[in-house]
Amino acid sequence: MIPDQNARDQISVTIWRAVEAIVPQLEAAVRGAASLDALETAVGAVVQTLGQEVVTVGAQRMATGPARAIPGCATCGQPLRRVGVRPRTVLGIFGAYALTRPYWVCPHGHGGVAPADAVWGLGAGTLAPRLVAVLSRLAVDLPFDAVSAVVAETLGVAVDGETVRRTVEAVGQAVEAAEHAAAAAPRSPGGPTAPEGVILLTDGGMIHTDRAWHEAKVGVCQPLVRTGPTTFTPQGPADYCVGLESRAAFWPRFYAHAVQAGIQDPRCPLIVLLGDGAHWIWDDGAAYFGEAGRELVEILDFYHAAEHLAAVAHAVWGEGTPAAQAWWTQQRAALLHEGPAPLFTALAALVPPHDAAQAVVTRETAYFRYHETRLHYPTYRARGLPIGSGQVESACKVVLKHRLAQAGMRWRQAGAQAVATLRARHRSGQWDPLWATGTPGAAA
Repeated sequence: MIPDQNARDQISVTIWRAVEAIVPQLEAAVRGAASLDALETAVGAVVQTLGQEVVTVGAQRMATGPARAIPGCATCGQPLRRVGVRPRTVLGIFGAYALTRPYWVCPHGHGGVAPADAVWGLGAGTLAPRLVAVLSRLAVDLPFDAVSAVVAETLGVAVDGETVRRTVEAVGQAVEAAEHAAAAAPRSPGGPTAPEGVILLTDGGMIHTDRAWHEAKVGVCQPLVRTGPTTFTPQGPADYCVGLESRAAFWPRFYAHAVQAGIQDPRCPLIVLLGDGAHWIWDDGAAYFGEAGRELVEILDFYHAAEHLAAVAHAVWGEGTPAAQAWWTQQRAALLHEGPAPLFTALAALVPPHDAAQAVVTRETAYFRYHETRLHYPTYRARGLPIGSGQVESACKVVLKHRLAQAGMRWRQAGAQAVATLRARHRSGQWDPLWATGTPGAAA
């Protein structure tokens, strides 16, 4: 029964009428359903209709609620003039909401504004914030057309793949802008908690953009916990970042994430930088992370070092030969358990059989000399530090390629960066905070 209108305001009466109208439909669904699937489908359709009506009523009330201060024109500063109401259809998780809201214009022709749009949390598009959040969450894992299909099947809401793409990329670009702002912001060391150390790993993965194949750089930050006076172990959630920019632009991004992980806190005495042999990592890494007052340990991924040992063995003795395998096994074990000194002795003792083999030995000796200070694996292992970069290599696949390097995918660089940033935030366990104050990038 609809309550007495004297006891309820008009909004309550409207809602009660909507509820009363669907009761017969719910009864028919319960009586007519021959299976649980049929029952859920029928009830879901009725509930969606109710949700659409109630949300429309509630949103309309927001638009016509208590008078709010209307700002002056953003261009000339003159007071705006109200010109009545204008319609706006908004698509949400219950379907389309046909709304109207007051509209104000600049008397000097500089455009108009509908304050209710900001109250509703809308940007320039026509999608309600909750639907934007749903689309964004799905697009972290699925291609845009697949997101469209899932939303149609589960919510009964039709959003085409192109709208999904534009919407999600706009959200990702807003998050990306915030990430750039964080990279440029002054740092304030210290905080309520601090890690006892931080391990930083970085690597790159290729995706296809409108500029052909393009390397995206991936960074991983993870806290280290002290297990003894000089020993540590990784513990806690990893934080990921992805950048399609140049290495000069990537380092500030990675550094900002490392700061969030605690590297600037005076109570964080140890920074470990681990990666493969790419020069871009080591040429710039110390400049960013070699902070005064704390220890920086650089570690070359042991498995990459072992691959370079194999290149020497194959050049001198032939690939797949017992002699090559024996030399590689011996030198790999010596490097792991004794460090770089025995390796350089073994390299100097080699007698390559021809010029091509000599060229490989010369090249690989230079490689190991360049990384000599990063080859002290017995020390790293004794301190409980990782010697393999498998975590960041996995991140290149899981965070980057599984979403952005699927068969046939071609990206605009800005779109790829937007989705990669969203996916990195999700995989870092930072999804909910993105939406705590509304849709990223929407009008406040």
